[in-house]
Amino acid sequence: MRLTDLRTGEGVHVTVPEELPLRFLSGSERALTVGVIEGRRGALLAFGTSLLRLRADPLPPTVTRGPGETVTSITDEHYLVDTRAGFTTVAPDGTRLGEVSGIGGPGTTAFTDGDTLWNGRITPGGWHLTGYDLPQLRPTTEITLPPREGGPPRGTVPQQERLVLERSSDGPLVALADGVLSAWDPATGRAIGRPVQLGETDGQIRFFRGAPFLLARPGHPGQVAVMGPEDVQVWDTTAGRLVAGIPTSASTENLTINKPLAFDVSGERLAVLTRDRTVQIWDVATLRQTRQAIPAPTTTSLVGATSDGYLVTLGDGRITFVDLETGVVAGGVHTRDQLSTLTPRGIDETGDVLGLQAVDDLLRLEIPATGRGWRDALCATFARPFTPAEAALLPPGLPADPPCAE
Repeated sequence: MRLTDLRTGEGVHVTVPEELPLRFLSGSERALTVGVIEGRRGALLAFGTSLLRLRADPLPPTVTRGPGETVTSITDEHYLVDTRAGFTTVAPDGTRLGEVSGIGGPGTTAFTDGDTLWNGRITPGGWHLTGYDLPQLRPTTEITLPPREGGPPRGTVPQQERLVLERSSDGPLVALADGVLSAWDPATGRAIGRPVQLGETDGQIRFFRGAPFLLARPGHPGQVAVMGPEDVQVWDTTAGRLVAGIPTSASTENLTINKPLAFDVSGERLAVLTRDRTVQIWDVATLRQTRQAIPAPTTTSLVGATSDGYLVTLGDGRITFVDLETGVVAGGVHTRDQLSTLTPRGIDETGDVLGLQAVDDLLRLEIPATGRGWRDALCATFARPFTPAEAALLPPGLPADPPCAE
């Protein structure tokens, strides 16, 4: 809920129990009281027989956006706004940090790898990349991607052709454009290894031009999974070598926002969301499935894998955790509520943190991705024994030891 102090105009947001908003707005007896608690702004909520103390966080800055302008990414230091005519970065206090115009729009691609905004644009000679440092948005690196030699004509409509970029924290910048796979030093713009032309038939080449998809392989710098029309290939881009060809067809539905592939934390297993709405788990070394395909009728995207062995999927407004060994759904988190929609930004390379983002509300959240992480986070708040009243409510046979005792 968003709260405003009428004396000062200061705005804050608080998180309340899920079922509260409808009842609160329909005239429930529940009361919300806002005030300064121990020198800090906070909120007290009478909820049943409990009095909850809620943390009140300052509202994010008001980022002025015109028609069609969107916030594309959020960090602790800045917001990146796509203005359709370029990009702007805004600090958490609303200060404008950088601006670049003349990039973006049809026939271009934008990609951020943490400290750089990469803009790719189609030119008569092929695709060209420009790197802009964040948050100042000053141009730093220029890369001309190699065009394909031979193959069917590229056509006259550049929007029908796409460029995709991928980079792990310790690897090169990998590009797939015009059906050519290449690796680059992001700092100098120098090529690493030799480019590889993917596809042999006209149909395969058109697929790599029009529906490219890359995914970095954890623990293997420079290696990426590439989605093909009939298989999924794993390439070592620095050596120009095919590592594995997995005989399955991945979903191509809305590749601009959905991910049909996800590696486990080690990079040894690859999950594939197939075109017939199942999830297959493949061992990259043996090219065998590790278990039967998992039905996934509502899954639209694979978010990533956790360090404790769960595949995180997205579909039907819900993030779901699926056991990689058994295929059993262990639980989930709803991504939609009455106020905003949270979009998963992926799982970090350790497999321990799940990133979420609500662009409309300019919120960026990081939550534990593992059961152990949830336990540690909860116990950091509830590190005390049960009170006698709480212990009396425990089911028969359940130990009354402190819940966070090792």
